[in-house]
Amino acid sequence: MSDSPSKFKPWAVTVSGLLVLILGLAGAKALEISQAIAMAEAMPEHSEVVELASVEETNYVPRIQLLGTVSAPRQVTLRSEYPGTLRVVNTAFGARLQAGDVIFQQDVSEEQARLQAARAREKLAHAAFKRAEQLRAANAVSEEHLDNAQAELAVIRADIGVLESSIAKKTVRAPFAGTLGLHPFRPGDFVNSNAALADFVGETDNLWVDFSVPQTYPELPVGTTVLIRPVTGDAAAEAKVIAMSSVVSSSTRSRQYRATLAKDQSSLASLAPNGSLAPNGSVAVDVPVTSDSTTMRIPLSSLRHDVNGSYVYVLAEDESGNGYRAVRRPIVVAGEKQSSVFVREGLQAGEVIAGAGAFKLYDNVLVYAGTRHRGVELATSSQR
Repeated sequence: MSDSPSKFKPWAVTVSGLLVLILGLAGAKALEISQAIAMAEAMPEHSEVVELASVEETNYVPRIQLLGTVSAPRQVTLRSEYPGTLRVVNTAFGARLQAGDVIFQQDVSEEQARLQAARAREKLAHAAFKRAEQLRAANAVSEEHLDNAQAELAVIRADIGVLESSIAKKTVRAPFAGTLGLHPFRPGDFVNSNAALADFVGETDNLWVDFSVPQTYPELPVGTTVLIRPVTGDAAAEAKVIAMSSVVSSSTRSRQYRATLAKDQSSLASLAPNGSLAPNGSVAVDVPVTSDSTTMRIPLSSLRHDVNGSYVYVLAEDESGNGYRAVRRPIVVAGEKQSSVFVREGLQAGEVIAGAGAFKLYDNVLVYAGTRHRGVELATSSQR
């Protein structure tokens, strides 16, 4: 019986050692956790840095952009009236011609020879008619003789008119002052009747721009101002609607309009270099679809979207007076133009919102402008 205490002594030492080890580990872990908590409490709150933007009140006219075609008020395609061989071909491509200048002429040698003979006969018939008048005045010839002389002169003059008309129809002249386009013809080429020879554009103080507006939009009154732009570019010139089609196209369900664009506008200089103002060239036409309204303008970088719609982050000053708090605000967008967004509902003029960098924000996050928390400066210019 005296040996029993000695048997339990090793077990007591082992259990005591385990308890000491467990308590030591628990104490170390507790110390580690307390230090982590203290470190977390000492760290600053998570924050984001964005550019600030101010909400501005402005008038906005909703517009749609359509494709238009430029045409000249005086623009014709010169054509041949008769088949024949070309003898005269004007190759002054791009040169300014006066009204009446010969551009093309077919072989008219036969008509000119017959015309020369007819004019000789006219001269003889005219002399005979004058003698007949004198003889009739002296009652030396009958009235019938005078009538025959007069009829003969009239017939010859009619023949001259036919020949001159034939020569004129085989001669293509400039219908008005303008510029001759390119053509492939040379003297000796044969052309058929009604063959297209060349384009000819007259000199005018304005251009026409034709465009079509879908019937789902309101009708444009005559006199409405539209903006003409190159297909690629931001330059714009004003044009006035001068006419519209009386019917809607059955194939496109749109109504055609014509606007006049004055050539003396200073903004035309930025449109012309790319050739968009040449006849048959394409231009973009900005058409107003409603009257102007008061809206709020914000940068495009401020606008965010999700399944619930469009929104921005309004920045409210933090209670500490250091930084801002992001507050999500739903908005109703009226339209966009280049780098600006026009808001119909949801914002007021003067409010501060997040600009570039708004994609990083979420509701109630701490926000700084230009510098991070703890004074680390950001190159905000690199975000612009």
